[in-house]
Amino acid sequence: MSASGRSSRLAQVESQVNYHRQRLALYVRLHTDKPCQRLTQLEEAVRGAEERLATHAKAEEASADG
Repeated sequence: MSASGRSSRLAQVESQVNYHRQRLALYVRLHTDKPCQRLTQLEEAVRGAEERLATHAKAEEASADG
């Protein structure tokens, strides 16, 4: 993958992380009275997106170094 393609993919994954964080924050703000399965699903989506971001950031770093 080209450098611009990697940068584009990294930006895309960063956007996904932000999107999932916003969804979680909104849900928590609206439904703070009791935890439920939906909250767990949103938290898992955030963690998954953060893991993808970390993976892509490491790959970007490695390709820039070598």
